[in-house]
Amino acid sequence: MVWHSQHRLLNGARARGMTLIEVSATLVVLAITGVAISKWVGIQARLDRQTEHRVAASLAAQNAIERLRDTGYADLEDAIVNLRNDASVEGLRFVTSAFSVDSATGVHLRVDATDSSDPTIILASEHLWRIESTTPEPADAEPASEVEPQGASDERE
Repeated sequence: MVWHSQHRLLNGARARGMTLIEVSATLVVLAITGVAISKWVGIQARLDRQTEHRVAASLAAQNAIERLRDTGYADLEDAIVNLRNDASVEGLRFVTSAFSVDSATGVHLRVDATDSSDPTIILASEHLWRIESTTPEPADAEPASEVEPQGASDERE
């Protein structure tokens, strides 16, 4: 009888020990999972901020290009200077390069939206090509005449 009671006490202690090991292992797994999830949430938040920043930069560059697209070729340089001085386009870099093809000259304009903390990082770029013909119209050229639709003269008679 004494042996049975000692055996029962030993089995109870082992069971409690196994339960303690199981609980400890579960806590370790939960801690590792919690750390992984918190790191993932932090990375996701940072990526969301970066995405919002890139979208805002892209929209600013697109807006500048649209403003320049509505500008006449002769006024393009003045419009670029005005945009550079405009506080609402902070972080935009305007790069122009002239080109010529056959009898036409033009300007390639690139608007780079840069990172405010590091201007060497380009977040978005937009391009605009403007071509101005340099071929003058001949002075003795007759103005283009309107072509009447076929049968229009018959109806008037």
